[in-house]
Amino acid sequence: SKGNSLGTLTAPKGDTGATGATGAQGAQGAKGDTGAAGKDGSTPTIDPKQTTTDKDGNTTYVLVDGAGKTVGTFTANKGAKGDTGAQGIQGVAGKDGSTPTIDPSKTTTGTDAN
Repeated sequence: SKGNSLGTLTAPKGDTGATGATGAQGAQGAKGDTGAAGKDGSTPTIDPKQTTTDKDGNTTYVLVDGAGKTVGTFTANKGAKGDTGAQGIQGVAGKDGSTPTIDPSKTTTGTDAN
């Protein structure tokens, strides 16, 4: 006989086991391709002979390499005029507004004898 089925037996889930040891590091990979050659590395300079300022006040600077070849340009736009700063404090007014004079006959030490 084939027998009778009495249901499905479900076993409870067990605890998680401990993490295993870390494996050994793999071999180093092959060296990559060589990159493209860079430029000569010289710092460009501004050529003052080619610097121009347009009617709006914007200035264009021409960058050249060591051989004088143009490698780029940069335009500095003229900014708006800033606000006027605060007025500084006023000096103390003079007594009568006249310039003092020294009478050499009244002094022998650089101070007034009176």
